Amino acid sequence: MKFVMVIANEEYQTQVEEIFNYLQCQATMIASTGDFLQYGEIIYLLGIEEQQEERLIQLCCDMFPEDENQMSSRIRVYTMKIDGFLKC
Repeated sequence: MKFVMVIANEEYQTQVEEIFNYLQCQATMIASTGDFLQYGEIIYLLGIEEQQEERLIQLCCDMFPEDENQMSSRIRVYTMKIDGFLKC
């Protein structure tokens, strides 16, 4: 299982949420008022299976085929393995 944090400019909210729907995963959205991140950025928190991680990243890259180098200024994806943090 992977913990994923997706940070996106709010203008891409619809596209990012469509990716989550396509992958059939649920995300918690945290809107930013500028205190934590830059104003106008939205944070999504979600847990996904490891095999979905690469697909999520690829779909985010596919949103900007004309300039993949600019993707990091529009959408950032951070992942962390969470198996060691699960409580039984």
